[in-house]
Amino acid sequence: LIGCAAAVISSACQSLGLILQRKAHILSTKELVNGQAQSPYKRSMWHIGFFLFIFANVFGSAIQILNLPLIALSPLQSLGLVFNSILSSVMLHEPFTSSSTLGTAFVAIGAFIITFFGGKLSQLTTSLEIFLQLIKERMFIVWSLLSLSIVSVLLILALLISRKSKMANSYVDT
Repeated sequence: LIGCAAAVISSACQSLGLILQRKAHILSTKELVNGQAQSPYKRSMWHIGFFLFIFANVFGSAIQILNLPLIALSPLQSLGLVFNSILSSVMLHEPFTSSSTLGTAFVAIGAFIITFFGGKLSQLTTSLEIFLQLIKERMFIVWSLLSLSIVSVLLILALLISRKSKMANSYVDT
């Protein structure tokens, strides 16, 4: 519980730090257009964002590493993407589209599932002999092929959508 709470809080603080740094750069760019630019690195907002990011990263990671199994660390860190999308929408007034909502939900649900089940699986000891036995079982092969199929279909859909949007953008540009 301590490790999970540290992961969520440190991810939120890291995202806030990055958003503050980005906002400092955006403000500098707007001032550059008006002819009175100040370097983003000289802004206190940039410094606060930097130190918040570093502090949350160092202390949050230390608490997480001490309290969580390794399989839970990566998915919990992906929550930073969730906080980035939410905070950039709120603080930078970037649009939070239906695609953003769907992507954010997928990341959050995926992180929860991997952390929940990964924590349970990390308690099991797995050896090469056990893995070789699993490969011989039909259900393991079916599960592996089904997972591979789903990932392949999602990758193909992502490529098709990307190409379609590039084609649509090229028509708009001409």
